[in-house]
Amino acid sequence: MKSVRGTFQSMHVRNFRLFFTGQLISQGGTWMQTIALNWLVLHLSHNNGFLVGLAIALQFLPTLLFGVWGGAIADRFDKRKVLLCTQVAMAAVAVVLTLVDVTGIVQLWMLYVLVFTYGLALAVDNPTRQSFVSELVPAADLPNAIVFSSVRIRTTLQSDFGVSCRTQSSSTKPSSAQLPSIPTFRLNE
Repeated sequence: MKSVRGTFQSMHVRNFRLFFTGQLISQGGTWMQTIALNWLVLHLSHNNGFLVGLAIALQFLPTLLFGVWGGAIADRFDKRKVLLCTQVAMAAVAVVLTLVDVTGIVQLWMLYVLVFTYGLALAVDNPTRQSFVSELVPAADLPNAIVFSSVRIRTTLQSDFGVSCRTQSSSTKPSSAQLPSIPTFRLNE
């Protein structure tokens, strides 16, 4: 019983439990939005894989270019307020994406602007969210809380890779020999 307590020791902190649960739920919504957006780009571009890749690149380009400044923002300002701002910005992108799609006025350039804007918010959100964990738990529980956050991040990366593998044509799908030996990848095969 002692090992189970040790495994979940950071979960006894209410704020960390709420944060971790909220992040899991948010991640599910992010996956759905990413898949829907890329599917919409694929549809609007008449199955042009390059343009789908461009949308994905535009989402992560801000992190590459501005990630260091996102970390500086995380260090200099109240992390809770920064996270609230980034989450509101990402929610606004989701609302605008929904509106342009439902009204039928959606065009590729609109999607690219939205995905780049989402990426800008993500460039600040990621370092802030990762460093916020240390403010939620006592120092004794910090290693365990970091493990939980890392598992969520690692699962996200694996699932995103698994989704991208499943959307490729069967002729270019990586074989199981090319994939790392991680249970999530096996589930996606």
